[in-house]
Amino acid sequence: MNSILPKSNDLNPMDENLERIPSILYKYRSFDSCGHSVQLASNGEAYFASAKDFNDPFDNYFIPTTEMSGYDGEDLVAFLREKARQHYPGAYESKIQQLVELGKKQHQRIKDGDPKAIGPVLQVQYNGFGIFSLTPDPGSLPMWAYYGDCHKGMCVGLRSAVIAQHQSALLRQNMFLMLHKVDYSNIPPEICIDIGTGGMTVTQRDQLEATLYAKYVHWKHEDEYRLIFNRYVGRNYIFGTDAVAEVIIGSKASEEDMAVLLGQLNRSKSKATVKRAVRSQSQYALDFKEIQR
Repeated sequence: MNSILPKSNDLNPMDENLERIPSILYKYRSFDSCGHSVQLASNGEAYFASAKDFNDPFDNYFIPTTEMSGYDGEDLVAFLREKARQHYPGAYESKIQQLVELGKKQHQRIKDGDPKAIGPVLQVQYNGFGIFSLTPDPGSLPMWAYYGDCHKGMCVGLRSAVIAQHQSALLRQNMFLMLHKVDYSNIPPEICIDIGTGGMTVTQRDQLEATLYAKYVHWKHEDEYRLIFNRYVGRNYIFGTDAVAEVIIGSKASEEDMAVLLGQLNRSKSKATVKRAVRSQSQYALDFKEIQR
């Protein structure tokens, strides 16, 4: 079982990998009452969400592994005592016994599949990384249904090259914005949840990062790319009007929503191409017709 995803999914730094990245990546959105979608379309204002708010409860999910797995009974106690002594060589016997009991409880949680076994690690992910999901396909009928408000919303295309420029500028400020292509698999990634006094190892950090862009294979039709922003959760980041290449309005969007969007695009002096999705008359597909404004 592979516990770390292949390096082919690593598209960073983006400016050195643009030939491997679609030139435009799209975000499907509804016309929300707060106007966040219109802001994305007019000035590239993206919201980086926590995975805990996603529609798939298996986002960031992983299989916990531990060195304890090969032990039970008295062998487990002996193993836990040895580990406790290694990490706390000067500890009193009462402290060692306390650590052994905690280890036994964790061992049982893992065996039972108790969510409490992985809860602390999940919280690190949920609170530490903001995610902005994109796809290279603006004509996906399922995506329009899922995320484009049943064709009443919009699809905003962002230029990868402009995102790459922001990535480089952010790095100079010690802010880490990464792009990964989602890896689709039948088996969740593994993470060793044995964390010593020295903190997580490099391997554990790689495993932890891998959960951010791992999804069940049945989602493969979304062909998802993820912008992952370290320590930037539940916040908006503005990529600017130059980042927005095109805006596609859903085939069932209302005239009122269209008017609001076009008005904001004009006020922001956006140069994005605006199109209207229409149902193809010859196949299960959408055609896009440019709107002059």
